[in-house]
Amino acid sequence: MSAPVDWRAWSEEERQAQVSPSSVIGGDYEPYVERYLRESREAVDLLHGTSTLGVVVSDSGYPVDVFLSPTNGGPVLVYIHGGYWQDLDRQYSRFAAPALAEIGWGCVVVGYPIAPGASIPMMIDVCASALRWTKSMLQPSTLVVAGSSAGAHLAACAAALTDAHVDGLLLFSGVYELEPLIGTSVNDALALDAEEASALSPIVRKPCVAPTFLSWGEHETDWFKSISRRYADYLRTYDIDVSESESPGRNHFDVVHDLQSGGAPVQQWLRQLGLQCPPR
Repeated sequence: MSAPVDWRAWSEEERQAQVSPSSVIGGDYEPYVERYLRESREAVDLLHGTSTLGVVVSDSGYPVDVFLSPTNGGPVLVYIHGGYWQDLDRQYSRFAAPALAEIGWGCVVVGYPIAPGASIPMMIDVCASALRWTKSMLQPSTLVVAGSSAGAHLAACAAALTDAHVDGLLLFSGVYELEPLIGTSVNDALALDAEEASALSPIVRKPCVAPTFLSWGEHETDWFKSISRRYADYLRTYDIDVSESESPGRNHFDVVHDLQSGGAPVQQWLRQLGLQCPPR
């Protein structure tokens, strides 16, 4: 079992630094955001014939971007973006679609409302609706939900809903415990209190029992590394098949690009999971 870091012993300044992933890369994460957008635009151009953007999921009212699987009924990865529930959107989140297509996977990129205009429970419901829509409309042989940072939190929560029925979770550097955010600038837009933060923390919620891969970067704060390891341990108490990996040289903002690397453990895991459920 992994020993947790004692965030309650930190000063307010230290806690702010620990929950701020940019604090270990010099504070400037804009180049990573620019890469998301640039490569997402390239993905749309490259996969123009097999992509449909802005498809409205009827029961949520929010759109998804669809990059069809190269094989009819083949595996599909549903991707949920990060941004601490208050930043970014779908247009920054399409970058992995070409690499996924190369290994036979389709990709659905989820649009969801962000804070302060929306609550986290509303975001979870919208993401769950996107999962249900993907399962019903695309009928994939394998359905994996993936997310980065706050997107990993939403993926874990949405997949745990009893009617989501996913075959795997791929979670990058997720926020699995929300209480440490209270008193930091992250919570300004969220306005969580301790009770809400606890109730919304995957580390204490009943999880989805599908195989799960947890990944985080070598260059992360101690808190982000600790909570990923603790969540892996928590999932194992439910006898879930858990894989975990600290990605060398990566940080909180670029670890998700392992989806685009054929040699990365996360892509190898996806390949194997797809083989276990061949296309119909």
